[in-house]
Amino acid sequence: MKRILFFVLIVLIASSAGLLSIKLYNYHLTKTYQQSSENTFYLLSVLVDHYLRELKDIQKEDINDLKINEIFDTIITSSGLLYFAVLDENKNPIVFSTLYDEYLPIKGEGEYIIKTPAGNIYQIEREFFDKYFVSGFALAPLERIRLTNNILFVIILSIFVCISFILFFNLLQFEKYNIAKEEEITNLKEINALTTGFSHEFRNSLHTLSLLSRELNGEYAKILNNEIERMKAIIDSLKLLSTTEIKKEKIEVNDLINEVLSMCRNIIPEDLKIELNISHNLELAGNPVLLTTAFANLIRNSIEAKAKHIEINSAKRGNNIVIEFIDDGIGIDENDYGRIFEPFYSKKGQTGLGLYLVKKIITAHSGSIEVFSGAETKFVVTFKEGKI
Repeated sequence: MKRILFFVLIVLIASSAGLLSIKLYNYHLTKTYQQSSENTFYLLSVLVDHYLRELKDIQKEDINDLKINEIFDTIITSSGLLYFAVLDENKNPIVFSTLYDEYLPIKGEGEYIIKTPAGNIYQIEREFFDKYFVSGFALAPLERIRLTNNILFVIILSIFVCISFILFFNLLQFEKYNIAKEEEITNLKEINALTTGFSHEFRNSLHTLSLLSRELNGEYAKILNNEIERMKAIIDSLKLLSTTEIKKEKIEVNDLINEVLSMCRNIIPEDLKIELNISHNLELAGNPVLLTTAFANLIRNSIEAKAKHIEINSAKRGNNIVIEFIDDGIGIDENDYGRIFEPFYSKKGQTGLGLYLVKKIITAHSGSIEVFSGAETKFVVTFKEGKI
């Protein structure tokens, strides 16, 4: 997770840096263009003023005869100016040349951005040498450069985002794989610890009980033998879960539930009603020993909760097979939902291994288990439908 957050942070920083860079670059271009325009304006103003001073003895009405406007038309065409004018103290044109028909907006001394149908204009107005100078520079070239820069930035950013998304997706998959592997290793360590700690002691005790059961007769001997077999099944389940790969086979859900009920027949009270709503021809891939142990523990859990009615449902939902165990027992506190599957956690004075083992078995089959408790307690077990 830290690697993902670090990667996202790097992408955000890189994107922000790119955006800031293009903004600064466009700002620099604008300032450079304005400075260049002002330099051109000042240089042209000095030249014009000098030229006019040379002609100070000529009457104003004769200035046009010298074709000054034609000269400035040439200057405007070659310099990128849209218009240039020299005004007297009354703001009357002395020299005026424009690419537009008599277009000369007067705003007052300063710099302005003027919007026109033909495009934006950067206008400079200055008063010096006892004259008033006005010039308008086309912003279209600058705007084209800025637009090109923005388009190029968007293209580069899009490519960068696509590459980042691909890398992020791969990193996310890698993180999920690592988490799954870490959980698998942790589970194996837990199961190995439990198996190593309990297996030997349990088998010794079960062997002793098996010998003692021979001295008993009738129903008690049968109950004791069934409990011994159940404990052996738990030990065998732990051993199977500790292996790296569980052997699976096709199992009919209906047959599996019947086997579970047969295993639990000696612990089911006479006043307990079990209702079955099992869909036929439902098959899942699993280990019958492990799944029988898991479902038997769910039924045992309902019995320990003093349930009087247990409902077992199975159905196919989409590509999943769902099996529900519903009882009317004492229920489970909502605050305990996350803890009931922990090893050795129990509020009923039991070992606390039953539901822990249930979840481990179902998880080992790539399934999931959810619990809901209210007027009734429901365990919902979901398996993915698939071939072995």
